[in-house]
Amino acid sequence: METATKDLQAINTAWQIAIQEILRMVKRTCTMGAGKLRSTPTSSESRKLPSTASRQT
Repeated sequence: METATKDLQAINTAWQIAIQEILRMVKRTCTMGAGKLRSTPTSSESRKLPSTASRQT
């Protein structure tokens, strides 16, 4: 049973990495304009989000 759990975790990790890579490529494509990368961040990129490490549970 432990082997099956580790296999599922490995598959989930692989999927997460693949999805992150796809999103990175989509973001890069969306931020390109006239063949050049935009030098200014979008409004969502310039916002500072609170760190999850500082949250108390």
